[in-house]
Order: sequence, then structure tokens, then C-alpha cells
Amino acid sequence: MKRSLVLFGMLFLSAASFAQEGLSSRISDDGGRKIRIGFKLDPGISWLGPKEKFVSKDGSQVSISYGFMADFIIDPNYAIASGLQITHGGGKLRYQNDKGLFENGQSADENLYKVSLQYLEIPLALKLKTNPIGNLTYWGQFGTYLGVNIGARLDATVDGQPEITKEKITGHIVPINGGLLLGAGIEYPLNDKTTLSLGLGFQNGFVDVTRNKSWNDAKVILNNFSLRAGVYF
Repeated sequence: MKRSLVLFGMLFLSAASFAQEGLSSRISDDGGRKIRIGFKLDPGISWLGPKEKFVSKDGSQVSISYGFMADFIIDPNYAIASGLQITHGGGKLRYQNDKGLFENGQSADENLYKVSLQYLEIPLALKLKTNPIGNLTYWGQFGTYLGVNIGARLDATVDGQPEITKEKITGHIVPINGGLLLGAGIEYPLNDKTTLSLGLGFQNGFVDVTRNKSWNDAKVILNNFSLRAGVYF
């Protein structure tokens, strides 16, 4: 956990320094602007990936991410992509009876969990763009993200009975999350200053989102796959 946070911090500081040096020495061809700001709405699916044979994935759930995005332009084909977003996700897990938050079950039935999570996230990625091909510009990005948990709820079926409904479990979720960020898509100019951005995105978590002491389980990570839709102004 500590090593992951140190790695994320180093990536953030390195990228920020790189962007600052590029901004101070270069001007983009996007109307002479050094930064583009816009808003986005990313619908998708998310799932929890357990790393233990006694815990299994039992399904995904709908996710949504929304917020503002910012491209710090280094030159016409390179930028540091960042922003601030709220992401709702989670997934469904099937626990062996003596695993998870509930260890008092008396039957052989497995416990079924639906975990709903909410994060405030800062993405940080290197964004590469082609020169315009007709009216379209193609882009791809690679980087990381850092998130702070701001909400967590649990629906659970214990011993075959639906005993838990929308219970707050924020105290049982690791407060910091982060991982790998990938994306690719297209941009289409709507006018001289407004650009539509469409694409696909994938977030692969590195951090165990469940505290092992509370959950009695091994590592569980959060993953997300989304459609990315936004407008730069």
C-alpha cells in the first residue's frame, strides 16, 4: 500500500514537472492555447476482481463517471491529460461462508455481496494525438489515476437470506485507490473553439479495496471499462 502511494506520487510529480517545462517553452496549434478544459460523462461497467479461490466474482454493475477534464498542451501532438471526476462503481462477489465481513453463518450457503463504491479521482496520463485526418483527430492515452473513497454501501445475502440492504461500509473500505489508466478515441471539431471527444477507457486497480482485517479475505481490486464522451471548450 505504502509503495503504491509512493509510486503514484512520483508519477504525479514527474508528469506535472514535465508539463510545466513544456508549457513554458511551446505553444500549441489549438488556437494558441496551452490548456484545454472541458466536461465529460462516462457510462460503463465495473467489477471487483478477487485474488483468492474462496472468493469469486459474481457479476458486474453499471458505473458512471463525470467531471471536468484538462489537457496541458506540450506541442500539437502531445499533452498531459488530467482533471477531476467522481466515479460510481463496484461489483458483486460470492464469499465462502467463513469469509467476508460476516463469519457467524451456520449454513453451508455462500454469502453474496453487492458492493457499491464512490470515488473522487484525479487522472493523470500522457495523451498522444495525430494530425487531423479529414475532420477527425485520433488520440490515445496511458497513465494512472489516484482516487479517494467518498462512499461505500453493501447489499448482502447471508446464509441464503437477504439480511443487509444499502448498509454504509465506508470504514471497511481502503480510503485510497489507484491504478493503470488506458484510453483511445477521436475528436471532432464543432466550431473554432469547441471540440467533441469520444472514446473508450479502461481503469485497472492496483490497490486492495477491502481491508483484510475486517473482511477476512485476500486482495480485491476494482476495475472499470467505460465509454468516454466529453466536450472541450
